[in-house]
Amino acid sequence: MIRKFQAADLDSVARIWLQTNLEAHDFVPDHFWQDQLADVKKAFLAADLYVAEEDGKIAGFIGLEGDQVSGLFVAAPYQSRGIGKALLDKAKQSRQQLRLRVYEQNPRALEFYEREDFKFQGEETDPYTGEPEYALFGSVIKERMKMVKQPNAIKVRGGRVHNLKEIDVDIPLNKIVGIAGVSGSGKSSLALGILYAEGSRRYLESLSTYTRRRMTQAEKPQVDQVLYVPAALALRQRPGVPGIRSTFGTGTELLNSLRLMFSRLASHRCPNGHYLKPTLNVAAGLPLKCPECGAEFYAPSAEQLAFNSQGGCPTCDGTGVVRTVDEASLIPDENLTIDEGAVAPWQTLMWSLMKDVAREMGVRTDVPYKELTAKEKEIVLHGPAVKKHILYLDKKGQSTEMDFTYYSAVHTVENALAKVKNEKGMKRVARFLKEGICPDCHGTRLSETARAPRLAGLSLADACQLTLGECKKWVDGVPDSLPAEMRPMAKSIVASFDLVARRLLDLGLSYLTLDRSAATLSNGERQRMQLARAVRNRTTGVLYVLDEPSIGLHPANLEGLKGVMRDLVADGNSVILVDHDTQVLREADWLIEMGPGAGGSGRSDSDARTSGPNRAKSPVKDRPLPDWAGSDQ
Repeated sequence: MIRKFQAADLDSVARIWLQTNLEAHDFVPDHFWQDQLADVKKAFLAADLYVAEEDGKIAGFIGLEGDQVSGLFVAAPYQSRGIGKALLDKAKQSRQQLRLRVYEQNPRALEFYEREDFKFQGEETDPYTGEPEYALFGSVIKERMKMVKQPNAIKVRGGRVHNLKEIDVDIPLNKIVGIAGVSGSGKSSLALGILYAEGSRRYLESLSTYTRRRMTQAEKPQVDQVLYVPAALALRQRPGVPGIRSTFGTGTELLNSLRLMFSRLASHRCPNGHYLKPTLNVAAGLPLKCPECGAEFYAPSAEQLAFNSQGGCPTCDGTGVVRTVDEASLIPDENLTIDEGAVAPWQTLMWSLMKDVAREMGVRTDVPYKELTAKEKEIVLHGPAVKKHILYLDKKGQSTEMDFTYYSAVHTVENALAKVKNEKGMKRVARFLKEGICPDCHGTRLSETARAPRLAGLSLADACQLTLGECKKWVDGVPDSLPAEMRPMAKSIVASFDLVARRLLDLGLSYLTLDRSAATLSNGERQRMQLARAVRNRTTGVLYVLDEPSIGLHPANLEGLKGVMRDLVADGNSVILVDHDTQVLREADWLIEMGPGAGGSGRSDSDARTSGPNRAKSPVKDRPLPDWAGSDQ
């Protein structure tokens, strides 16, 4: 059934939008889409939408803007059932002329429309982006696209970003391309300022109107022309600092495999405290029955073991730390009187009339705080929340009688903390707080229930406190600790863990514990986490820009970095590598040397080499590789 969108449909529609983008754009970090969700929901409420309803559930929706379809989404379980076509037919009934724009840069969109049995005709140029677009209805363009000769290089013409002086360069696709040169010669300007900036900008412009409208658009770099640049991702030298909820385990997704192990393979505790032997009933979704007390219960799911979800400690909300009032910060200068502002929270977090209420509580407000009695100080810091009748004088000298509840200095901060809704509000309160280890979960972030399952002698909290090297050894021994009938399932989960762990070990991260806060990791460690994730995602047709990935990497682990780059290229991607380490640059298939000097004297000389015995010559200037690049090629 196709009907108009209703406010009650908002969560379902937003979920379809999010899941579709997560699946269709798998090389974009998940949080990128999740961060847009709140704004997208607002756009949905103001938009002209139709929804498709199947079996009482929202299966898809279509958005209209003027005479154009600005978004068409069908949930994965309902695709290839003609729902997309039905939505489009409904939209056509409400519009005399209707067009659906599909950009060539988003091949997954074309695949979706073809799978939904849509036809395409004609080719026009978008007036804003200059990119080709296709209108619905008519002959299929798939065969025509096959006949187009695929480009083999990105073509940059007239690059003028920062230190670059009208640079013209061709950069091979599906290769590792190194960019070398002295500091300030324009390496990052070419890699990030032009290639990444233009690749990411064009990719964002291929997204739906709903998404683009609520996103910050990247500026067009100062360059005459950039041709054939793929969608780009940058693994920066200084990645963004993750939030308080992110750990090494969550950032690498190793914790996903661990939680699945403890859900499916562990010994679970019954409500009366008895532990049951591991059983396949957990994976089958069957209840467990304690042989000692007879209690029936269900084992926790992997989601119920997640500290960012149902398995979080209720005291610290899954952060491992608790914020408490720092009483030392409440009275920064005891030489001041209360009337002069001795109680800092009353100056910034509470109305000034709290001084008048304090007087009614029996506290002298006209003498230095240090001269107050112990009883008066106790009232100021921890006095009860009782109502007092006061006579309040405003700035104009007018008096007003009112009843007002007393808020002690500590209660003032606690009340303000409970009402914090954004980062700005937290900054106002943070000066009066101190952080400490949660007394209930002892910093593990997990609830008592999530800490209960035992596997091969450890709890989930114990396993997260192991280093990656130690954890891998423990995980590899898990199947042998289980009954024979459970070992095939255990080996499958272990293989998933090992696939990720092995790459991280190759990149030299064996010393990090899984519960290590991601905010405490160095830039090099976070960048290597990004590298490992990029290979695991198995993308194709993406331009990866690596900004000095060898920083913080021991020479012994350079082979792991080289392996990551080779795997990215083997999957059909292109790699741009900015680095100073000659061992890393030797891995490049093509070398661009920036120089000869830094700053305004910078220009570009492009050198190339192949992996075979023959040395390729530069397309810009015919000269061999520089001496530092090695003489083995």
